[in-house]
Amino acid sequence: ASEDALTWNPIYTYNEGVSNSYIVSLLCVNDKYYMVTRKFMGTEVYSSEDCVTWTLLCGTLPASNFYNFKYINGKFFLVLGNAFYYSDDCITWANGTISSSHGSYESTTNIEDICYGTVNGVTGYYVLKNLASKYGFILTRYATFDDLISNVAPTVLFQEKNSDTDNYC
Repeated sequence: ASEDALTWNPIYTYNEGVSNSYIVSLLCVNDKYYMVTRKFMGTEVYSSEDCVTWTLLCGTLPASNFYNFKYINGKFFLVLGNAFYYSDDCITWANGTISSSHGSYESTTNIEDICYGTVNGVTGYYVLKNLASKYGFILTRYATFDDLISNVAPTVLFQEKNSDTDNYC
């Protein structure tokens, strides 16, 4: 922490209250801090009022490819590669998956990010997915939270697919 952005003091030391894990994300919501850590076979979520004392809220989520930890419209989101989790309280989590079927773009997809907003007058949940085996990405919009968690009626806004014959080093 710093009051002047020149002198910094540690408010958290590795493994202080968080055993055998490393921090992958930190988020502040309503004056409370949330930290996501990853252990060998799991993702843990902690909370703190002061960034010194941390309380384990959930330690049962899979470790897979962690991408983002977000707070959107009163819900927490953990984006973990090909799936995401959502929660009202960071204690109880539900799983959401997004289809990897996109017609000619069918591929293994990883969810890179989820956000909520209005683009060109259209409000919704926007999901950026990377086409892991096709070297491209897809941006989709879901109109409502219920559409997002049940993977209903996504609108594909943009698709980019590099040639299957491109050679990447």
